Amino acid sequence: MFSALAVSGHFHTWVIAEAPVAIVVLPLIVAVICAILPKERIAWLLVLITTLICSALSFVILDQVMTKGVVDYALGGWDPPLGILICGDNVVIAR
Repeated sequence: MFSALAVSGHFHTWVIAEAPVAIVVLPLIVAVICAILPKERIAWLLVLITTLICSALSFVILDQVMTKGVVDYALGGWDPPLGILICGDNVVIAR
């Protein structure tokens, strides 16, 4: 999936579209992986890489909010009140 996105030039668009949910889901997945790793040093390295990726994704969302305004992401395509909405706006950035 990733190679097809990178080859077609849509990888950047995909990252921008999925950044709000990736910031939430990526650390949860990495936490489970770190819990089963045999060496603590590998877990720390994985956490550091995940932190850097989430920080970069935060700057992607910041850029979106500064240029477009409010950024909404409906998980699973379900709009509220049936689904969960992740929202990024100027109030969230100011905190």
